[in-house]
Amino acid sequence: MVVFGHRHDHRVKKRLTAVALIVSVMCLPACTPDPSRYVAQQQYDRLQAQLKDAQAKLDEAQKKLIQYEGHRYSLFNAGFRTFRTDSITGQTCIELASKADWKNKDVQSQSCVCVDYINDYTSPHNEEWRGRLKALCGF
Repeated sequence: MVVFGHRHDHRVKKRLTAVALIVSVMCLPACTPDPSRYVAQQQYDRLQAQLKDAQAKLDEAQKKLIQYEGHRYSLFNAGFRTFRTDSITGQTCIELASKADWKNKDVQSQSCVCVDYINDYTSPHNEEWRGRLKALCGF
């Protein structure tokens, strides 16, 4: 019986090996890479560059958001003017003044509207920016 059992085990192993080989060969076409799932290297590099650019813009926007959230303003009067002080940056500007005082170009250039506009729009290279700056700040 031992000899018969040994031969039987050997035949079963051969059959299992043959079945495994056939299944493996049949599955090979399914295992080949699908070219539609891959992108060209140039496209990948372009997408990576776009991702880096988007991440840099997001980081910059988050920094600006922290700055805007961090402003704490105090108002105080001095003569005929009311000043606003940002306790985070230490920047002071003129919030309120008399009509006659606003006509002075120095007062206009120190107005909170002007200071805020300059701080928010840091690209002085276009005509629209210069026009608004002249209208708001008198220069």
